[in-house]
Amino acid sequence: MVQEALVHVLAALLGMQPGAVAAHANFTDLELDSLLAVAFTRKLRTDLDVAVAPAEVWAHPSPAELAGHVDSVLGTLVGSG
Repeated sequence: MVQEALVHVLAALLGMQPGAVAAHANFTDLELDSLLAVAFTRKLRTDLDVAVAPAEVWAHPSPAELAGHVDSVLGTLVGSG
């Protein structure tokens, strides 16, 4: 599940337990700033092989919303292949 994977990556980056990161929490409420957003997107690329631009983090400002976006993009790519 994409959402669970995003939460695990984010929690590790923030030094938190995955259970402490609510899927619907706003990234800014989790104290994610622009530098951490860049680090988050890099970790997503290296750990999950998912390319997400930092701007997409702010456009989809919670793990649940970002996971939905990633799911839709992956679904489009799979459907077109």
